[in-house]
Amino acid sequence: MGGLDILVTNAGAAPQGGFLELKDEDWAAGFGLKLFANLRLIKSTWPMLKVVRGHLVMIGGGTARTPERHLALVSAVNGGIAALSKSIAEQGLQDCVHVNLVQPGTIKTLRCKKLMEKLAAQEGIDYAEYLLDSTRRLRIPRLGEPGDVAELVAFLATEEARWIHGTIIDVDGGQNKGV
Repeated sequence: MGGLDILVTNAGAAPQGGFLELKDEDWAAGFGLKLFANLRLIKSTWPMLKVVRGHLVMIGGGTARTPERHLALVSAVNGGIAALSKSIAEQGLQDCVHVNLVQPGTIKTLRCKKLMEKLAAQEGIDYAEYLLDSTRRLRIPRLGEPGDVAELVAFLATEEARWIHGTIIDVDGGQNKGV
């Protein structure tokens, strides 16, 4: 189509588990998929984004701010993505490419459902009970919907959002309680 105005990076799932449970190959595959694939895609498309003063919205995850034991690899990768987004945003200032990172909290996706089913089974409760318990434990009114994230990403890819640059925005219904 002759160019690229907007790039949204969002890589797939990394293996779940605590750091003692995961194999070295899991760590390499997780960083390869979620961090290095994003980096290669951004580097290869940067010249096109630079020409049109385009928008880059990276998708990370809330575990960058609040790591979880059973998501050790995911938490580490999301922390790396957060740091990488800040570095890329600095380059974006020089090249007039608009850069931000969105960090979703707990969003009702198939991947989230599978994880919650696994955790519910480990606790010996049914999925519906675990789901209800999750909102109480996280102190949020509900779990997020994919559309909650999509609406923010769509806004960040507009000229109206151009003054929001190099930021990390949690879209988590208040899940992250940190400063």
